[in-house]
Amino acid sequence: MPFDPLHQESQIQRRWMEAQAFRAPRASELKPSDRTFYMLVMLPYPSGRIHMGHVRNYTLGDVVARFRRMRGDKVMNPLGWDSFGMPAENAAIKNGIHPAIWTRANIQEMKGQIQKMGISYDWDREIATFLPEYYRWNQWFFLKMWERGDVFRALRNVNWCEALGTVLANEQVVDGKDERTGHPVVQKALEQYFFAITKYADELLDGHAQLDWPENVKAMQRHWIGKSEGARLTFDLADGEQVTVFTTRLDTLCGVTFMALSTEHPFILKAAESDPGLKAFCAQVAAMSREDRLMSDIKLGFRSKLEAIHPFTGERIPIFAANYVLMDYGTGAVMGVPAHDERDHEFAEKYGLPIPKVIESENPWEPGILVNSGEFDGLTSEAAVDAMVERLGGRAEKAITFKLKDWGLSRQRYWGTPIPTVHCPDCGVVPEKEENLPIRLPEDVAFAGVGASPLLTSPTFLDCPCPRCGRPARRETDTMDTFVDSSWYWMRYLDPRNETLPFAKAEADAWSPVDLYIGGIEHATMHLIYARYFHKIMRDLGLASGDEPFKKLICQGMVLKDGFKMSKSKGNIVDPDEVIAKYGADALRLFMIFAAPIEKEIDWTGFEGIDGATRFLRRITRMVEEHAPTREPLPPKDQLTAEEKTLLVKLHQTLHKVTDDLDHRYQFNTLVSSLMETSNALADLPAGAPHRGPVLQHALEVFTLMLSPAAPHLAEQLWATLGHEGFCMHAAWPSVDPAWLSADEVTVVVQVNGKVRGRILVAASATEDERRAAALACPEALHHMEGKEVVKVVVPPGGKLVSIVVK
Repeated sequence: MPFDPLHQESQIQRRWMEAQAFRAPRASELKPSDRTFYMLVMLPYPSGRIHMGHVRNYTLGDVVARFRRMRGDKVMNPLGWDSFGMPAENAAIKNGIHPAIWTRANIQEMKGQIQKMGISYDWDREIATFLPEYYRWNQWFFLKMWERGDVFRALRNVNWCEALGTVLANEQVVDGKDERTGHPVVQKALEQYFFAITKYADELLDGHAQLDWPENVKAMQRHWIGKSEGARLTFDLADGEQVTVFTTRLDTLCGVTFMALSTEHPFILKAAESDPGLKAFCAQVAAMSREDRLMSDIKLGFRSKLEAIHPFTGERIPIFAANYVLMDYGTGAVMGVPAHDERDHEFAEKYGLPIPKVIESENPWEPGILVNSGEFDGLTSEAAVDAMVERLGGRAEKAITFKLKDWGLSRQRYWGTPIPTVHCPDCGVVPEKEENLPIRLPEDVAFAGVGASPLLTSPTFLDCPCPRCGRPARRETDTMDTFVDSSWYWMRYLDPRNETLPFAKAEADAWSPVDLYIGGIEHATMHLIYARYFHKIMRDLGLASGDEPFKKLICQGMVLKDGFKMSKSKGNIVDPDEVIAKYGADALRLFMIFAAPIEKEIDWTGFEGIDGATRFLRRITRMVEEHAPTREPLPPKDQLTAEEKTLLVKLHQTLHKVTDDLDHRYQFNTLVSSLMETSNALADLPAGAPHRGPVLQHALEVFTLMLSPAAPHLAEQLWATLGHEGFCMHAAWPSVDPAWLSADEVTVVVQVNGKVRGRILVAASATEDERRAAALACPEALHHMEGKEVVKVVVPPGGKLVSIVVK
């Protein structure tokens, strides 16, 4: 058939779907000898349309999945939808449409786009996190974790908008205001639900050793978890209270000249009741975002009337409320040592505080020898810590802390998983009974965009009996952080219709851990840490085996246009559908694979790359169309001509490299470049070669099989044209013949006075002297040497050129 991707690709996709060509077997269908491979890409949010970043991610994953099938593996390659969250709820407020309707329409649109790409997903395993049959298991996990003590309630600061009467997510707050309405946002303490992720902090750090992940991702996680070794120290206050700090530099204790407490610290809040200036400062800080407080270069403080007592000298130390100290970060209190901490130094200079030097070292911020520290003078920092802990007795102890905080999962929004608890006037907060799951989101809610959670407008949802005593009670109206949805979804793919468990352990044991996970580096910390945490929970619940969910991680680079990330606001979106409608899916797939190594960014500079891919595909199509299929066997090596041998050597060298690139190194761009080089060798085979038919048949078959993971639609067409039945995607990946990995003979170019005058064949093992002699005997070169003196004969490194100089 002529090259017509716009017509042929949809037909081939239909045949794949009708034959269930991408179906992954269930555990019961697997034999002990079967190899499994779990290929996973990060599930998309159904925002309405796929973008080029999706296309790149899914294409790269599909190349691996198709290659593994051809290698004989049983392949799991699913996709679903991360479909709870703010965009759907905002659409409901803006357009007066229910989030479920908006979400379903977007899923249908995006699924159709992805199917046009020919991505080999097992759509029978499709999930959507907004459906009750999925989120009931979020609730089930919550109840199981509640039983284990892995869920608790505590006060936590949230972004509170008084005008709207609701809590906002960090993403909704811009410059201290609601991004949608411009109303001011402040920090307010509300009781929230938490997952006790800090119980697994050490395991999350230690687990990096067994992960084949990019080092920068592991480094980002180490920083996020932030393990610190130091000491916990209790100071007496002048009013008889006590406050505890954690410090990594107990050796600097004699240099403490102030203490800084969070504006949310109970002592500061109490002091502010009788101090208008302090109260106003706390309100000012409450209007700042958490990120601004942590990252801002401007350190603000207000001197309270509170004072601490230095444990060694008995001197009174001023206590400041400070914007850079957070109540949920450490103990909410820090000791200020301005001579040996950059932040403290800046603060002390700003507020005119003493800066005594107590450590002698080349860098004032690093450990050294103690000075001006009384009985501890002359000790090293390390020895001083031990001596001070002993001297302070019960007031100090060595301790370890983490930056990682317990996972706050409460969201005061509608479009999320309802938290399965009930507030009973008599029993308190009570978990729902498991048999009552799922607790469904009601549809009789009002999306006003103001006021508290829409769930508070639904009497059918709010009013319920207490699961413990049966008396009238009210349901929890917080919903779960949507990161819960994406923290275990890959396991639900394995058993998406299970109605008694999130998934059967037999399925988990057959397929997990995920062999290769592909997604953006922006998910390095939160999603990937939460996913690793949830896997450990599933392991400890007896549902899963192993300690980690994903063996290998690859973070693909973004697709840019004119140096910027594609976005609607910048007006630089390239619609994949438009490209496919003009060039076909295979051309777009090839461009995405070829443009750059997987971890590098692609800058979309126009359609030149797509045009080049199309020319390549047309060229291969013509070669196959012009070839008469034959079943004649390939002759023995010693019967083939030099040109025929050259093609087969190039073919198997390419096969060897491509197999290695896809099997181990995941170098996708070299797959396409290697095929392009080999297509040149196919074209170079002389028309009159005595064994052209069987040699070209063999070469085109191997070439088509190598092409199949990258350009699967055309490969199916070529495979049929070459005389084969069945799908090319189900054919076995070709084996490398070691006999063809090196040539018996090589072509040597002969130059005379810098100009090419002939080519000769010599044994691959020929020495330099043998190559010189053969070049001097080259008939075409002899014609240009007649009557002239040979000055020198040079064989450059590599031996594929002989340069003769005559005069």
